[in-house]
Amino acid sequence: MDRHATVALNGEKVIDNEPVIGNTNGAFQADITQPGPHHLQGDHTAVKYRNIVWRPVMKAP
Repeated sequence: MDRHATVALNGEKVIDNEPVIGNTNGAFQADITQPGPHHLQGDHTAVKYRNIVWRPVMKAP
């Protein structure tokens, strides 16, 4: 299963369709084929998030 991530910060893409390989440090389970939690992190200062949209990525038929 291919997993890719695109991230926009303040309307500008900072990560564009980059592969996510293996489990991330926040993984609660080893099965990467199953959906899991998303963790948002802000380091060293206060952070506010808004307009976050999660969309599943489907392979073309």
